[in-house]
Amino acid sequence: MRQHLRSVGHGDLIDPLAAVLLQSPRGPRRSSSEANIRAGPSYGALAKPPGHKQALSAYLRLEFLRSGRAEVSPPPMLAHDDVEARSPPRRSRAAPSFDYPQFRTDVMATCVAFVVTCVIYASTAQAIFGKLDPRLVFVGVDGALLGTALTGIVFALRSQVPWCIASTDVGFAPLLAQLADQCWKNIAPTKKHTFEVWSFEEDGALSYAAVPADTRRDFVATWVAASSLIFLLCGGVLWALGAFKLTRVVNFMPYPVISGMLASIGVSLCKSGARVAAAPGFRVSHELGILWLSCALVLALFMRLARRSGRVPTWLPPVAVVLVSSVAMYLGILIYDVDASEAAEAGGLFDWDPAMLATARGWAPLLDIDALGGPIQVENVDDDAEVGAAVTEAPFCVVLVSCLIGSGGECSLKHLSHRAVGGVATFFTHVRWAVVFQCRGVILAAATLGSIKIGLKTGAFPALFPNEAICADQEVAMVGFSNVCLGFLGVQGVAYSFSSLKLAEQVGASRRGVGLCLPLLCLLCWALGYAFLRHVPRFACGALLLDLGWDYVDTYLVGQISRGVVWTDVDVLAVFAVVATAIAASLLEAVAVGVVLCLAGTASRLARESVVAATLSGVDARSAVERSSRAQRRLDALGDAIRVLRLRGHVFFGSAPEVLSAATQRLDDPVARPLEHLVVDLEDCQTRALDLTAVETFQRLASLGDALGFRLCVAPALDLLVASLPSATFFDTYQSV
Repeated sequence: MRQHLRSVGHGDLIDPLAAVLLQSPRGPRRSSSEANIRAGPSYGALAKPPGHKQALSAYLRLEFLRSGRAEVSPPPMLAHDDVEARSPPRRSRAAPSFDYPQFRTDVMATCVAFVVTCVIYASTAQAIFGKLDPRLVFVGVDGALLGTALTGIVFALRSQVPWCIASTDVGFAPLLAQLADQCWKNIAPTKKHTFEVWSFEEDGALSYAAVPADTRRDFVATWVAASSLIFLLCGGVLWALGAFKLTRVVNFMPYPVISGMLASIGVSLCKSGARVAAAPGFRVSHELGILWLSCALVLALFMRLARRSGRVPTWLPPVAVVLVSSVAMYLGILIYDVDASEAAEAGGLFDWDPAMLATARGWAPLLDIDALGGPIQVENVDDDAEVGAAVTEAPFCVVLVSCLIGSGGECSLKHLSHRAVGGVATFFTHVRWAVVFQCRGVILAAATLGSIKIGLKTGAFPALFPNEAICADQEVAMVGFSNVCLGFLGVQGVAYSFSSLKLAEQVGASRRGVGLCLPLLCLLCWALGYAFLRHVPRFACGALLLDLGWDYVDTYLVGQISRGVVWTDVDVLAVFAVVATAIAASLLEAVAVGVVLCLAGTASRLARESVVAATLSGVDARSAVERSSRAQRRLDALGDAIRVLRLRGHVFFGSAPEVLSAATQRLDDPVARPLEHLVVDLEDCQTRALDLTAVETFQRLASLGDALGFRLCVAPALDLLVASLPSATFFDTYQSV
């Protein structure tokens, strides 16, 4: 615009938009900026065609529209004397009005996300500890709540993802349950006659008296240490990928392996959901167990169908299941005239110990191992003698809050410091490091799977929100650093919650409102306890796990195969092999099996097509270089002394021997004239990065050329080959040879 003004002068209509702006039934309109222009010596010295004021007004109005300000700088070729000094107009400094509808939407979305999150946390914790010792469920719930509370606000403030909400990844639940099983088998006492470990699933409430307090503390400390190692390793890998901008490295993991791993997690979640819903009922009677399992399956099917219909928001079915099932359960209690304790014994509600719920308030794993109760060490649990209870301590955070509000006992700084240091020392005293080492397979598998899954999910945000300035590497680094910090604190790691993100987006919540409020509610729930979750039926929690598990299976196994996206026979075999190995053995062995099968499938596909697309002689092959008649005659005279190898696909350790074989086949021909020039055309190759085997093959060709007297020519020039083949000749393209 300014350059055009300099060229045509102020009297011309400088832009079609200026003409549009100047058109008015009342004649030319004066802008607020035009009123400040007055005639002056510097401006009057210029030629003044009749339309110069209109053109200048149009320019200033264009600048006004472009800048969005009431004042603009003087146009080109105007001195500051031509513009009157005028202070900018005063803007209203009134405080922004309170947006009550938006606040109400944020509160509603936060409450819904909080209820669903807490129910899922309780369900996964029940799946981890319920079959071993239900009194330890609070360990999983408090670890998840505290992890969400500590990092959720950081995510909401630092992340570039809109509606960013932190939550523990439910995909870790099957691996954490497998970790708990291994720790329990190595720590829990065994029965005198059968040498089987005591557990609630096999022995019921009798196991409470069989497992002493010190053993329970050893188990919890060992499990927390092992799970912390998972999140430390996972977070360290994610931080390194993000810090060094290597997030897309996770894309090199074969997709059938990833699909198989995630599908196996879905199968494990389905098994956990069925156990949470129906295991107590089956202990009472076979019919009751089938009833609870049927209710869970019906609710899970309802959520799947409602979500697929597209007529309701995706967040509504889980909320409806929790609320409707809770109301139906208590209506059944009123109709059949039973109380909540009897419903819990029948498997309809969670039979959580009140002492456990009291211990769960403000429990921190590194500080409060001594808060875990239980019987004193006993020699024979079959005796009828009374078993004393071990001495327990109140959680450190409860003591600290009591001191702050003035209702505690010893509140000196020395006493609190001694209590904190003593709590950490006691935790590490109870850790069985030999058991942690025995669980290394589960730890490595969980860290690997978590790194891949979180890296893939976080790397998808730029594609999900193309209009947002989201750096995937920065997001991955932030998630990784957060998980490292949580690992040092002994709580569960977090990632982005896609379900809560969809909820906040669909209900119209503000971009940071839910992400800031949900961690505060999780912190409040951690401090005050989660006893309200006792009112949610077990079959509703089991239905949520069934729905989540089937979502994994449908997304990564059934849906992929039914749509026929990618799958070849080898891919399908790899996926099912990964799933079967993960169920029968562990995920670490499943990953190894899947990678081997995928490599075998890739090698077989590459072997079906030769890397040498064509072998031509100098008689048939010509480039696009314009040559003189003498050079053309020289080229025709060489004829068969020139050999051209046109390569395609991938040149790597599996296909490089074919290149050497094609060259030596020409050299071994006793009838053909001696070779003088060997040209290798790499333009049709799908990769410009060669492995060491391919580079060694080209070095052997160059050595043969030095020995037999022919020259090696390569096009295009690859940096690795230029550095490795000093005697070869390189061209930018084949057409320039």
